[in-house]
Amino acid sequence: MTQAAQRFISLRGERAFARLRKGRRGHHKFVSVRWLPCKRPYLQAGRDPRLDKRYLDKRTGQSQRVSRVGIVVSKKVGNAVVRNKVRRRLREGLYALWLEQPPKHSPVDLMIIAKPDAAKASYWQLKAGLAYALCKSQLL
Repeated sequence: MTQAAQRFISLRGERAFARLRKGRRGHHKFVSVRWLPCKRPYLQAGRDPRLDKRYLDKRTGQSQRVSRVGIVVSKKVGNAVVRNKVRRRLREGLYALWLEQPPKHSPVDLMIIAKPDAAKASYWQLKAGLAYALCKSQLL
């Protein structure tokens, strides 16, 4: 399986987010990121993705390396419509970045925090800011 085929799932739970406060960080005008290598890369909420067909590589039948990503967009960014738009743009930007250049460390727990200026940014500006922050944190 190639690194580019890597998937990510949602980072959940207060404990997981609190753990990332100690992680590597990178900042940009639009976003801030924090990440750490996964402690248990294949376990989520007591389930084993190796037994779940969604996490199997269709060609080889092997389990994929699944990273967990949490996107945090506070009310300071804007109303619900704006927050959801920023969240969707960040998620798609991350997909595109990981296809272009897979992360050096894999799998990881990653938290992306949108700053208030992200509401005015286009998709391309958010993607560039996310790439900059990920490079500063030495993930890409």
